[in-house]
Amino acid sequence: MPTIGEIKTGKELNKKGDRSRFIWTSCVECGKERWVPIKKGKPKYSKCSSCCQKGKIAWNSKGGRARSRQGYVCITLPIDSPYVEMAPKCRKIFEHRLVMAKHLGRFLLPSEHIHHRNGIKDDNRIENLELVSQLNHNIKTTMCSRCSLRKEIRLLRWQIEFQSEQIKNLTIKLMEV
Repeated sequence: MPTIGEIKTGKELNKKGDRSRFIWTSCVECGKERWVPIKKGKPKYSKCSSCCQKGKIAWNSKGGRARSRQGYVCITLPIDSPYVEMAPKCRKIFEHRLVMAKHLGRFLLPSEHIHHRNGIKDDNRIENLELVSQLNHNIKTTMCSRCSLRKEIRLLRWQIEFQSEQIKNLTIKLMEV
């Protein structure tokens, strides 16, 4: 086991082709010991990778926003966020749930669902979101605005209204005669 402050080259540490120098040092937060590259005579990193990521969003995470496989926007909450209680241990939460929770000023229950009125899953404006129960959400998603059954129902309703107006007009004309 190396001692703190010991310096070796990358080649000595079996890092092929690496001629840079490394120092055996410990993390300032957790004390974990590891080899760290030297930059300007000092260890390049003072913290280990797990301590660097605590409470922060990773440098390559696009601000904590990502798209889920289902097409929803997913956000990584900072550890000090009041809404971190709604998220699982990984602190990732769907943006539409967060927007609705902030609008209502309270946490959402797992049984509460958010429906996108226009069917676009990444349109998380509060005007487009609707808080619904599980049953109502199932009905709304199966009868979405883009599905052919919904369009057919709309067409039939329009035809019924149109025909009822024609009947009304005919009865008025017949009464005049």
